[in-house]
Amino acid sequence: MFIARQTGVRGRDHDWLYSTRLDHDWLDNWTDDEIAVSTDRGLGRRASGPVFLTGRSVRTPMTEVTEAIDVPVAPETVWEVLTDLDAYPQWNTLLSISGRLSVGETLSVRLSMPGLPTVPLAPEITAVEPERALRWRSQLFGVRAEHAFLLEPQVEGGTRFVQTEQFQGRVAGPVVTRLERRIRRGFEQMNVGLRRQAVALSEERTAEQ
Repeated sequence: MFIARQTGVRGRDHDWLYSTRLDHDWLDNWTDDEIAVSTDRGLGRRASGPVFLTGRSVRTPMTEVTEAIDVPVAPETVWEVLTDLDAYPQWNTLLSISGRLSVGETLSVRLSMPGLPTVPLAPEITAVEPERALRWRSQLFGVRAEHAFLLEPQVEGGTRFVQTEQFQGRVAGPVVTRLERRIRRGFEQMNVGLRRQAVALSEERTAEQ
């Protein structure tokens, strides 16, 4: 057994991903050069800690990816944009969603990470807190994920919109190491789209007054 630390750089834990057979062979064809890297890293972070590898088994700490953006409108407007699923095609390049935003409901989601094939998800809603938080849990490629959209009112006005996902499972660490920049870029693109949509909605209503 050896110990490798999750640093996000190419190392023995990263190389292990290349040699491990995953359920979808096309995962192995992705290269780091294909990944678009944003210069605005937001509040992204990943859990640190050792990864223990024994043969083909892995025990890893929870891995987290987070991106945030400040939106100069009230939380109620941001929440309205976030929960208007029918309007997603106008601004949301990451997610297409149908279903009811109620706790216990299962949504039909199409996830489009930058540069990757669109994949279907069926997350279960775990929390709906108007103007505060929307959470769901899902599973893909053997990785369990808890996703949250958080709205944090700012003292000076406006809203900080935070999108965060926690990944767990036997291959969570290696998969996120391999895909982190794509995941982060997808979050960033959605956050920017939401900001533009919320600002446009707020300006439209101000003009009508």
